[in-house]
Amino acid sequence: MGYQTLSISLKGGRALAATAFQSDAATDTAPQKMVVLMHGWGADSQDLVPLAPMLAAADTKMAVIVPDAPDICSANPFGRQWFELASPDLASDIIARACRDGVPIIHQMLDSLSADFGVASENIFLGGFSQGGMIALSAGLDYSRPLGGIYCLSGGWLTPHQSIAQENSLPIFLAHGAIDPVVPLAMMEASRAALLSAGLAAQSLVRPAMPHSIDEAVIEALAGFIAKNG
Repeated sequence: MGYQTLSISLKGGRALAATAFQSDAATDTAPQKMVVLMHGWGADSQDLVPLAPMLAAADTKMAVIVPDAPDICSANPFGRQWFELASPDLASDIIARACRDGVPIIHQMLDSLSADFGVASENIFLGGFSQGGMIALSAGLDYSRPLGGIYCLSGGWLTPHQSIAQENSLPIFLAHGAIDPVVPLAMMEASRAALLSAGLAAQSLVRPAMPHSIDEAVIEALAGFIAKNG
């Protein structure tokens, strides 16, 4: 299939633009597994599209979906956002509420992708970078259908007091740079502790010299996490 553009239907006639990738070796093969990769605040899907082949390299039956967030970024009209960052304090209640307000869109996206591609929810891995990873944790944990796993890269769990619909055995992967100047490593550490308190054990990776980004080691670890749990 290679790269393909698609429109993900939402309620109310809305839709998300997205790019899908599946290995060219799987031209006539319907995907059996799916990875949803959501971009950070102020970016768009094209920021992460180049990572899709690296994630799908070892599995021709896996599709990687990289969607655009629904709203234009309030600070960058050329980028998009999953929710408004109305406070510089990522641990504030106002940020948590904004994140929760964005969750229904993610649930609708998952429903649509599962139906359109014929991939069962338990074979879907939901995650993203920075804000994309943040909303993946909040939306994935209370999604009504079982997921294959959730991952958060350079982000954190903003809503630790939310309801959780997933089983305690849900695979979760967290990765972060030790010198991240945008989302401090402390947020990942606090998120891992909060998840553990909720009965959810997360695999984690800290990259000593990585700032707010995704390096090759993170992609390799994420691909291994998906292969192990998929």
